[in-house]
Amino acid sequence: MAGSNRSASLKDTQQSIPFGTLSATLITTSLYFVSVLFFGAVATREKLLTDRLLTATVAWPFPSLIKIGIILSTLGAALQSLTGAPRLLAAIANDDILPILRYFKVADGSEPYAATFFTAVLCA
Repeated sequence: MAGSNRSASLKDTQQSIPFGTLSATLITTSLYFVSVLFFGAVATREKLLTDRLLTATVAWPFPSLIKIGIILSTLGAALQSLTGAPRLLAAIANDDILPILRYFKVADGSEPYAATFFTAVLCA
């Protein structure tokens, strides 16, 4: 979603989006398979079923680094949504789909400040 929400910023959208989407999918799938192999090598079946933070349990040398990473990853996803949603709202407003959204219209290439403020208030 991050790539498609920011697609207006790309130079060659028709090439960049498919390449980026497929690359992200392949890399993520590969990392998930490697994670499955590693967790299967370091943990028993009982541990895999009961320990919800197994990653932090087996992390070396700083198990607390995993917990910090989980928190930062969550905040990163929230910020990604906070930057993508206003652009989507502005695009819907520019298409005149809903007349009530006319306040969020922006010129091409402009930042959607009103939509960003509205989204931030809504999220808060």
